[in-house]
Amino acid sequence: MEVRLVDEGGSLCPAGVPGEIQVRHSSTFLGYFGNPEASREAFTDDGFLKTGDRAIERADGYLQMVGRMKEMFKSGGYNVYPREIELCLESHPDLAMAIVVSRPDEVFDEVGHAFVVPRTTAEASADALTSWCRERLANYKIPKGFTVTSALPMLPIGKPDRRALRNTAIEIHEQSKASLRTENV
Repeated sequence: MEVRLVDEGGSLCPAGVPGEIQVRHSSTFLGYFGNPEASREAFTDDGFLKTGDRAIERADGYLQMVGRMKEMFKSGGYNVYPREIELCLESHPDLAMAIVVSRPDEVFDEVGHAFVVPRTTAEASADALTSWCRERLANYKIPKGFTVTSALPMLPIGKPDRRALRNTAIEIHEQSKASLRTENV
């Protein structure tokens, strides 16, 4: 099987630079049944399947997943990949799990909102997590909101329900805007 990492323009990515994983092999699927347009979009002109997965090539030659293309959002014109932020948050000693979703923002178009699950005996605060991220991430990647929770909504297949979390992040933002309007009256 041939595997490569390419940037948005289709050029090969050097080690350490994130790109889309593309594969070419005789056992990849032939296309979408009855949907030739979707099939054309799924493959490159030279026959590589676009997986939609993003990774970096590590120094040892192995690939490290960094997210999905369709989870990416733009904040202030910058591409933000939630998995990168999640990995940063999950490296915090007080956190067991983190999921980052986007929500609309009046200034930056979209910003991140992190839902974090602390370890059983740990305390986590938005200020402490913001400081943690500030030391490790570019400013535009730092979530603008944090929700500390004991559990995340899950899909039947065992993955976090990102759609439900995004809706919750939007609701939280709308409630905070409404309370600000009430306070200013």
